Amino acid sequence: MRPILRRLIVLSFALLAGIAGCGDDPGQAPEQDDVAYSFDLANYQPQGTPPVMQIANQTVAFPLGVGPLTQALSETASGELQRVYTRVGCQIDPEAWIGDQGAVPIRVPSVTPVRTIQVAVDHAASRFIFDSLDALAARTCVSIRSAGTWRSFHAPSRIVTTADSAHVEFTFDEAEADAAAIFLPTYTYLSTISYRIARD
Repeated sequence: MRPILRRLIVLSFALLAGIAGCGDDPGQAPEQDDVAYSFDLANYQPQGTPPVMQIANQTVAFPLGVGPLTQALSETASGELQRVYTRVGCQIDPEAWIGDQGAVPIRVPSVTPVRTIQVAVDHAASRFIFDSLDALAARTCVSIRSAGTWRSFHAPSRIVTTADSAHVEFTFDEAEADAAAIFLPTYTYLSTISYRIARD
């Protein structure tokens, strides 16, 4: 092959490679398809043992897609997170119990609905709780509010248990909702609540 022809072939391949990669920026991470929010409850009750959020016959509720992506909350600065005394677990109709006309209404502000992907909660181990972490996780459920109505409970889709915690996930198929409520065992301790929504 003549030298000139060889150089033309090499230049053609180099040009094609440059065109194929002209839109890539190796220093820029690809944009994710969802947005993650997290409530850090590690020091929710600083005088407690442990100092996380203590649950005693309570339900936790919050609007979706509101506020900073990461929030370190406390009992005196709880943001949009509500901890309400309801005395119920996962055996009731959410709307009949915490809806506007329910037995114990939870007044979560109405916001623009988002497409919900996942809600997750972390139970913290405590010597004051006699149930196993697996049992606590199994008795946790989530209701989301859609079109003004609290929907039927979702059971855990994934549970990961260690010696110190139980991470419980609930999966939603991008269901439109503006709030979530976590129904819990009678007594437990929570260290983190998080959720993911689809990016608009």
